[in-house]
Formats: sequence, C-alpha cells, structure tokens
Amino acid sequence: MSLQNENNYERASSKRKKREMGNGRRLVLAVVSILIWIGLLYGGYTYATSYFTEIHTYIDEQMEEMSQQNEEVVEQLQRFNAELKHSTEELTIISNEISVIKDALEITGETITGSDQTRVALQERITELDKRLNELTAQLKKLEEAARAH
Repeated sequence: MSLQNENNYERASSKRKKREMGNGRRLVLAVVSILIWIGLLYGGYTYATSYFTEIHTYIDEQMEEMSQQNEEVVEQLQRFNAELKHSTEELTIISNEISVIKDALEITGETITGSDQTRVALQERITELDKRLNELTAQLKKLEEAARAH
C-alpha cells in the first residue's frame, strides 16, 4: 500500500504543481493585460492632449487673423466716413453758393440784363458749381455704397 500511497501522493503533488503553475500563468496574464490597458489609456490621453493643443493653436491663429481683418475694415470705414463728411461739407458749401448766386440773380435780374459779360460769368460759375455738385453727389453715392458693402 505504501507504493500506492506514494503514487497517489505524487499524483496529488503533480496536480498541485500544475494548479500553482496555472495560477502563476493567470497572474502573469492579468499583469500583462493590466499593463496593456495602462499603455492604451496613456497613449489615448497623450494623443487627445496633442490633438486639443493643435486645435487650440489653430483656433487662436484664426481668431488673430479675424481680429486683423476687423481692424482693417474699421480703418477703411473710418476713411470712408471722413471722405463722406468732407464731401457732404463741400456739397453744402456749393449748394449755399448756388443759392446765393440765384438769389442775387433774382434780386438784380433787371440790373444785370444790361451787362452780358457779368451774366455770362455768373452763368459759367453756376454751371461750374452745378457740375461740381453732380460730381460730389456721385462720389457721395459711391462712398455710401462702399460703406454698406462693408
């Protein structure tokens, strides 16, 4: 019986070793699996951080470019506004001059009829002022259209 006990003991011992080896393999597999997951998580985090940094840089560049474009548009609008004011002032001055000349012609109409040279000079001045008035009106319309376009 002792031989049989020894055989049983060896078999049990061999089973125990196999079980212990199986437990060791499981432990190694679990550790390797955990390390792989940690590596994947770290890689994902690193990639996401890099991606967000890249997007943030791109957005900053776009915002800076838009800011510069806005500044240029504001400068153009300020120039248009200054030109518009200047043209409006000139238009007002010319309109006032035309009114004064017309009033003077109405008041002194009969006195001037005798002097053709004076009448021709006044008519030329009125024609010149009318022409300048039309030019300024056209320029004013262009400036208003340009200001609306921006």
